[in-house]
Amino acid sequence: MLLFPYKADVELSRWPVMTLVVSAICIWVFARQIISAHAYEAAMDRYCNHEITRDERMALHYLDVPEGTHYCHVLLQVKAAPDRQAAIRHLADESHATPFYRNRIDSTDYIYGTLTESMRRFERSVPNNLTARLHYDPNHPTVASMLTAAFTHGSWTHLISNLIFFFAFAASVEVIVGYGHYLGFIVLSAVGTHLAYSYSVRGLEDAAPTVGLSGVVMAMMALLATIMPALKIRCFFWFIVFVRVFYIPALAIAAVYLAENVFDYINRDPHSNVNYVAHISGAAIGIVAGLAYRLRHREFLHELRQEI
Repeated sequence: MLLFPYKADVELSRWPVMTLVVSAICIWVFARQIISAHAYEAAMDRYCNHEITRDERMALHYLDVPEGTHYCHVLLQVKAAPDRQAAIRHLADESHATPFYRNRIDSTDYIYGTLTESMRRFERSVPNNLTARLHYDPNHPTVASMLTAAFTHGSWTHLISNLIFFFAFAASVEVIVGYGHYLGFIVLSAVGTHLAYSYSVRGLEDAAPTVGLSGVVMAMMALLATIMPALKIRCFFWFIVFVRVFYIPALAIAAVYLAENVFDYINRDPHSNVNYVAHISGAAIGIVAGLAYRLRHREFLHELRQEI
């Protein structure tokens, strides 16, 4: 079964230029992500199969890791650690004594030095792919990463589903509120949803990084539902051989998706990679911004509803 909104049932007075630009940027970034991922895999293959040194292979024998572990797996674990130097020190301290050093301290220093130099070489030969450079790390928040992460996606399905929902609501929001408010709202929702995510995982050193426009999408959905609750949204429905288009009020769609996300968050799978906090906080930001816009533009919204 498939049900998703794809367009507001209204003739727009002008092209939603900024909505199309945002969508184009997301597609361009994802294309660059794919290219970068292929380059990263090629560099990883080259380093792991051809550039491991004799000292590194020797050091692997003395590390306290499962038998058969590749040296690159060790480097990737160190790279993913919140504190890389601490991770290297732990591996060195837990390593087996080497036969060519009588002093235990000299042995651990040898392992520590080898791993440290390995990480330097590994990062020069295998730089982070584009997704890792653009994602949002909740333990190292920056405004720049909050914005870049919003335009970055994890897969084609992630990208396409976000853009379908984004266009269904954001195009009308752009035409109603104007370019200035629209761009400001994108920045506000991107920053606000990422800050909410950081707050929700505070204290967790291994909190997962996040990417995607879904927080902004939920904010757009809630904003439109707040300022134009009765506006009909065209929704495509498919089930086996049954295909229909339904017209559902924006408020009803937003309420259903918000309730669904709250329910899923409460009953979430700990291994799920869905950022429910971004969705829920995005909806909250959209509602507050919508109420503020209604207070300041009552007459304009009233006239607009009369026209629609």
